[in-house]
Amino acid sequence: MLLAMKIFAVLFALFLVSSDASALTASSKMGKGLYSQKGANSCLYCHGVSGEGGSVKAAAKLSRPKTWKIYKILGGDAAFKKDKDSFLKQMKEATVNVILQGAIRHNATFKKPWFDLKKAGKPYDAQMLGVMGAPSMAWLRKYKSKGVTKEIAAESAYLYVQSFDKDSLFGASKVENKKSEKNKTENKNAPADKPAEAKASPAKKG
Repeated sequence: MLLAMKIFAVLFALFLVSSDASALTASSKMGKGLYSQKGANSCLYCHGVSGEGGSVKAAAKLSRPKTWKIYKILGGDAAFKKDKDSFLKQMKEATVNVILQGAIRHNATFKKPWFDLKKAGKPYDAQMLGVMGAPSMAWLRKYKSKGVTKEIAAESAYLYVQSFDKDSLFGASKVENKKSEKNKTENKNAPADKPAEAKASPAKKG
């Protein structure tokens, strides 16, 4: 009887842990914590504090989503005006994937009927490591016990990057995003490190 009670207690504890982890969802707040990590190959280092002016010249200007490769691949302004919802949905899927996988793997494995990388002119730059960069991986290890996965982290980064938008592209789905954020409720366990206050470190010479 005592053994049965101990087994039940262990199983119940595991259930609570798994339930708490599964309840964790992507959020802009979490994305800010990830993005703000310091160090070479971090989001902040490559793209800059406000999504531009970072230490890697080839890095996408996150404040101007209409200049992103995926915007061109999907058909640009004409396609966006024709079907905003579908356009933004596909844009999110492709962008979250490149954040999740890093450029090299994304270039080689992301296959969709609507995705033709050749339309971008050039593939994504190999320097784009996404959550696979060392600072991001260190952040992920720190919050793994709280249920943060690479998938959740990648989507969170994408949500946070939308706050840089100077093209008003994501304003088209602002109401939908707010509703989504409200439904997902930023759980107290959602990690959000203090955002970096200093500018990105200059690239090392040599």
